[in-house]
Amino acid sequence: MVDMLGIFPRGLYLDELIKVSRSELHFECNYSREAEYQTKYRNSCIRSPSKFYTPKVIEHMSTREILCSEFIEGNEIDTLVNES
Repeated sequence: MVDMLGIFPRGLYLDELIKVSRSELHFECNYSREAEYQTKYRNSCIRSPSKFYTPKVIEHMSTREILCSEFIEGNEIDTLVNES
């Protein structure tokens, strides 16, 4: 069916694509790792508290499957594309 629809380039091994996609998904959904990165990013941004604020990770409520952080009011970074 994939060949008939032509949605993937010829010669692409679908099994390999699924294997790599699965691996990437597991990597991206490791929220313990994400919490570590968010904490490092927060520590870097703390030098300019008037310009940047990153939510604190709530460690006792976070797991490998759940990333819990404080709620803050603000603007999403992608809405600032036209700002100086």
